[in-house]
Amino acid sequence: SRLASWNPDAERVMADAVRAVMAVPRSALSDEEAIAKVLDGADNEYLGHALFLGMHSKLMQSMNHIPFTFQKVISGAEDAQNQRHRGTPSSSPMLTAHLRREPDVITPWAIAENPEALRVYNDTIQAMWDAKNALVDAGASAEAVLYLLPNSHRIRFYESGNLLGYYWKWIKRLCLDAQREISETAIEEVAQVREVHPIIGRYVDGPPCVMRSRSGARPICPEGERYCGIPVWRNYRFEELAGKRVM
Repeated sequence: SRLASWNPDAERVMADAVRAVMAVPRSALSDEEAIAKVLDGADNEYLGHALFLGMHSKLMQSMNHIPFTFQKVISGAEDAQNQRHRGTPSSSPMLTAHLRREPDVITPWAIAENPEALRVYNDTIQAMWDAKNALVDAGASAEAVLYLLPNSHRIRFYESGNLLGYYWKWIKRLCLDAQREISETAIEEVAQVREVHPIIGRYVDGPPCVMRSRSGARPICPEGERYCGIPVWRNYRFEELAGKRVM
């Protein structure tokens, strides 16, 4: 996922919006302090709630003014997960226009780690692609041929949203319980946002347990029996998150 567009003045705009909500001048509240009012769990207890309360907070509505557009290449399997995030809509591709002659898939991590599984996977993908090409050459409709595409086929599109929509998506998908591919996409996107918006990126950097730890919420992990067993929030550093994943 590549950050294709953003507002270089986003942090100033967000800070101005926060000051407007609170009716305070810049001299009384700096940009960093204003953004912390929204994104620092120590200042905003809503961030520790098990539900997303951003839509009900006047201060968190300031996140609506921070736009992002990403150019993405993901698998059909990840796209099935990605579609659940209605706050970050995309211009979805016409798959009938993307019927390539050669296999165009993403290899799942677990399969890539096992040579025998990888061999079976590649052979199966090639067989499906050969069958698809044979149907196309025989005059079958593109719509019918699509049924032979595996869930791992690549999907290319652009996706846009604002910080309010992306915040909840990133936080949930950075969790180690999240499906691996969409979690890796979230890590890619957050890393890029941290580069262009360092103040915002300071806070938008971890899964729910990290946010709840910062806000003092208990239990720290909101997943109950689905707790991954790894205390990610202890001495947390975003750069180390990917290395904590087991599966």
